[in-house]
Amino acid sequence: MKRYVLALNPDDFLYADAVERFLKLHSARIDSVCIFPSQANVQAKRSHFLANLRILGVSEFLKISLAWVLRRNRPSIRKAAQKYGVPVFEMKSVNSEEFSRHITSRSVFTILNICSQIYKKETLNRIGPVYNYHGGYVPGNAGRFPVFWAYLKGMPQVVTCHRVSEVIDGGAPLLHVPIQTTLQDSVWQITEKMMRRFPEIIERSMRLIDEGKSETMSLNIPEIYGPRPTQKDIALYRELLFRNRSTRH
Repeated sequence: MKRYVLALNPDDFLYADAVERFLKLHSARIDSVCIFPSQANVQAKRSHFLANLRILGVSEFLKISLAWVLRRNRPSIRKAAQKYGVPVFEMKSVNSEEFSRHITSRSVFTILNICSQIYKKETLNRIGPVYNYHGGYVPGNAGRFPVFWAYLKGMPQVVTCHRVSEVIDGGAPLLHVPIQTTLQDSVWQITEKMMRRFPEIIERSMRLIDEGKSETMSLNIPEIYGPRPTQKDIALYRELLFRNRSTRH
């Protein structure tokens, strides 16, 4: 039976619930969980946070934050893995010798990646296939903030599992999963819908990898590499969302 490694950023708020639900059913297929920090500098992290805060809006941000703070027994990726007997390793870089040795020394078939670090070509040559999960249709909606740009440009909301290559979000798609949304859903509500389906998406991608198959769809959408949204972009999104919510009846 082929075994996999999960590579993630330490984002308990976004990933911990989905990881726990997935491992509850499929921990026997996972060799280990490897956690990597974001390699963005302080200024980039600050800009990314502020962009997300502006997209959410103060009221939605406070509602989400308060719900998280008030949760008893808040989940974590580490606790979820330990609960189901999956070893956890913290490493600095996906391109480190430490990570390469970890993969090549174990009976691992491939890496399932939910980590923002960029794999170098020489790393991919050493460690074998890596499949990434991206919250947008690939090829087409690449880069950061894919849910935001799909909403703003009227594109379908799709999660893609694709082979990682040296081109960011440019590898061959393995699986496309359309997400049912409405025009009244905010970017955060769409993200929540994606995360609720994440255990199913990982399971389906493993099955396709095992069988050497793919399940993809062809969408005629403009190819973009979404940058960090400007204040003008975010104002346009909030105006569009308000208009859609005002006319839903």
